[in-house]
Amino acid sequence: MADFPDVAKRQLGFFHGLSKVPTESTQYVYESKYKSAHSVRSSDIWTDNITYAADKAAADSEAANNSAVTKYTMQSLTMIPGSNGQAWYLEIGGKFIRPYISPVDIPHSTTNEPSFGYEIELYQENNTLITPTEGAWLVDYYAGIVKFAEGYEPSTLGWGTPKISCYVYTGETGDSLGNAEEVERFTLNLTNITNKYVELQHTPVQPHKIITFVEEGMKGILAVDFMLVDNKIDWNGYEWDGVLEINDKLTVIYWY
Repeated sequence: MADFPDVAKRQLGFFHGLSKVPTESTQYVYESKYKSAHSVRSSDIWTDNITYAADKAAADSEAANNSAVTKYTMQSLTMIPGSNGQAWYLEIGGKFIRPYISPVDIPHSTTNEPSFGYEIELYQENNTLITPTEGAWLVDYYAGIVKFAEGYEPSTLGWGTPKISCYVYTGETGDSLGNAEEVERFTLNLTNITNKYVELQHTPVQPHKIITFVEEGMKGILAVDFMLVDNKIDWNGYEWDGVLEINDKLTVIYWY
């Protein structure tokens, strides 16, 4: 297959960054009719909560108290075969360790500031810290790969085998929640508002994993403003009580 010219690659990357697909070489972004996105497997969906960490102390505390976060400290990386020393990964017990928790994965709920505490740290073989301004390297947190630019390989710079300190997501994922995923959508009526609940078709197997979304009168994800009673989403006495209105649209995602 022939390669695309650089100008086409730049257009594809630019459009993709804005979640669009170009269908013609002179097209503007606003003219594109098609959405660009990545396929997401259920095994890639994180379902355990992770606390915002402004610094390393907070991140270390989260790793010590939350089984969904595992910290690896100054572990030697393994070179990816055929990468000429330009790509490295963490291998523990024969397993490719990923994904690393990125600061932007856990933003502050109010300020949207990244969790800088989860930022990876890279070291030379002699345990000297490699700062972000030394050499030319970057990390793909999702893939669990540290990439060095050509001419800046660890061996070229005399760093030896690089080491990493990182925080890895080790919690539950979408494929471990239950036998099946169910999405139910309700347009609230007078009975719902009076009774202060909606009734699901099935009983969720992990109530703390229920995801809810309300539209119309309120907007946003509201995951803790109800109680699960058998197969009922009950908001009597909770924040939704007196706020939800007739014709509000409630979406409930759960596993059973």
